Amino acid sequence: MLVTKRGFLIIALLFLLCSGCTVPTTKNPLVDPSDAKAFPEFHGVYRTENKESSKVHYAHIGSAGDQYPEGFLKFLFVVHPSDSKSALQTGIHIGFVEKIGKEYLLHLPVSENNLLDSQTKTWGQKWDASKVESYLIVKLSLSPETLRMTLLDEEFIEEMIKTKKLAGQITPEKTEKQNGKNVTIPKSITITAGTEELRQFFKQQLNGKLFEKEVYSKMKRVE
Repeated sequence: MLVTKRGFLIIALLFLLCSGCTVPTTKNPLVDPSDAKAFPEFHGVYRTENKESSKVHYAHIGSAGDQYPEGFLKFLFVVHPSDSKSALQTGIHIGFVEKIGKEYLLHLPVSENNLLDSQTKTWGQKWDASKVESYLIVKLSLSPETLRMTLLDEEFIEEMIKTKKLAGQITPEKTEKQNGKNVTIPKSITITAGTEELRQFFKQQLNGKLFEKEVYSKMKRVE
């Protein structure tokens, strides 16, 4: 599964400070989505500002509703432009959290290189695990005033796959002919370990180099 930062700039509106990254995904989740527990402490509205673009970003987090398993969250991302002519950007996505030890690990389902959007025909209005190709896992760190989101470290995951300490697949960047034009297909990193193997790996590595890519240094809770 190909998931790059360039795609997320438009689709997810979440990982706006990691341009150019190759974000690892995993074929299997850390928990069966139907067994995911609810964590209402994450419900709220969070705000941050991109200093380079002067754009203001909001993340609204709440329950995904009864058409999804009980533990699912819905995320509404809003980007306010820095000028009066540019359009407001929005994205609505669903996900769920699994807690391992003291860490909260958000799963965002991915399909056809994009995060599944509950407002599109591709996704529909109910959970369908058969449409999920992989998951993007993000560590959430919550305090009374802030929410931090941290991506998997792609260099560490790549090293673990190459040394066979973690089952996975690395697809190098390549160029393909599409409609008569050369198109660059970015590098991708996919973890293929099963759920139990993946859980054990995360338990062993959570205090190491597993998460070293802090996306937002701080998102302030505003509601």
